Amino acid sequence: MKRLRKLRQEKKLTLKEVSQKLNNYGLDLSPDALAKYERGDREPKLER
Repeated sequence: MKRLRKLRQEKKLTLKEVSQKLNNYGLDLSPDALAKYERGDREPKLER
């Protein structure tokens, strides 16, 4: 998911900052989990 990294870097945000912002919206994602999404090591689960 190179797009995630590109967007984060365009906004000059660290993984920790993105994690904190997502936590404010009720999404509990650690910086490590976000890094795995960026590298393509992990994919988000789709809830139905």
